[in-house]
Amino acid sequence: MGDKLRIYDTKGDLQEFDPIDAGGSNAFTGNQAMGGYKLTGVGAPTIEGDALSKGDAVLVGTEVAVVADSNVIGGIPVIHRITIAAAAKGAHNVTLTHKERVIDVWIICTADNSGVTGATVASRNGATNAITNAMSGVGTDNAIVRAGTIADAYYEIAADGTLNVFTDATGANGGAYEVCVLSIRVA
Repeated sequence: MGDKLRIYDTKGDLQEFDPIDAGGSNAFTGNQAMGGYKLTGVGAPTIEGDALSKGDAVLVGTEVAVVADSNVIGGIPVIHRITIAAAAKGAHNVTLTHKERVIDVWIICTADNSGVTGATVASRNGATNAITNAMSGVGTDNAIVRAGTIADAYYEIAADGTLNVFTDATGANGGAYEVCVLSIRVA
């Protein structure tokens, strides 16, 4: 028989099975018995060697595991991108589907904001609990500004909680930004 296919079951244990049936002639069809388990609905790869492909979204935040404290394997971070148009001062909210811990926030100026008076960008847990300091949004096009502080009292946002990116300016208009919020899933 040929090479065995290895996959992790729902308990996290590595399982093996032969993609050729017991008779040695029929290739795997998408429904395959495997001891006490059965693989079902497995489609053909979309490109050669890409058996896990899901089209454009190979891995998305809903499939990322919780990153436990002192995790020896490590974890995959999740990023939220919030595009803010020029003059769009105020709250820009994202309702999270899973509990997350914010570990970094930065802004990318997508226009020349050097003439925007007193422009700031901050991330919050809900409407008022500041996760980061207010970052200066006054910058030239393509400038990057990173948060200088993260408040551990508010950096965990509950499932169904609100990630709030708040932009302000003392002048009439706010700046144009791409705000990137990097987080990890937590229990």
